[in-house]
Amino acid sequence: MHTESFLELAADLAIKATFLLEKEQCDKLLKNLKDKGLNLFYSVSEAHFGNTKDKN
Repeated sequence: MHTESFLELAADLAIKATFLLEKEQCDKLLKNLKDKGLNLFYSVSEAHFGNTKDKN
């Protein structure tokens, strides 16, 4: 049986990062990533977020 450590597998594993951003922040982040020449898959979805203790 062959076992690999986490570091050996790191190059083969996908990493998912989730960000909750306002549109302007999202646009800035994506532009920054594209300007760096990174080849990344991304998805943008509208989300409504807040805090249950907000007094709105």
